[in-house]
Amino acid sequence: MPVLFSKTGEYALKASIYLAREQSGKYVSLTDISEALNIPYHFLSKVLQQLAKNKIVSSQRGTNGGFRLSKPPSEINLLEIIYAIDGKEVFDDCVLGFPVCNKDNPCPLHSAWEKAKESFLESLRRDALNNVSHQLDLKLKNIKRDFEQISFRDFSSMNQTQEKSILTNN
Repeated sequence: MPVLFSKTGEYALKASIYLAREQSGKYVSLTDISEALNIPYHFLSKVLQQLAKNKIVSSQRGTNGGFRLSKPPSEINLLEIIYAIDGKEVFDDCVLGFPVCNKDNPCPLHSAWEKAKESFLESLRRDALNNVSHQLDLKLKNIKRDFEQISFRDFSSMNQTQEKSILTNN
């Protein structure tokens, strides 16, 4: 199965959803977004610049600077974000990767993919950021919980010498 979003598109969606949670209109620092979502700082900077160029987010430099949505989350749908990053032709490629695939020369999955794609695109058009942003808090809590459980298990099976070695980078 092909990846539906590029890594850049994925990060753009995550950052936009994260910004949709900020109801006060305050700017959120790049560092805060990067750390909360575990996205590389410099990569995220380029993603947010692209979203700013497409008027999905606005930016402000300085001490209280950062990024915020350019309009209310209810007015930004998920498809706008993907198109801003990956372009409108992102979903036009053949699902099986054939160089030529169309109604006149279809691949074995062409018809099924066309139907699924239209349904998926309609869902992305229909889903505004405000509809999905409330789910992010729960997801971030679950990720943090899972990470803490994994870390605890990893350390609980070590002896004290091994722990010291890891903690002191020896």
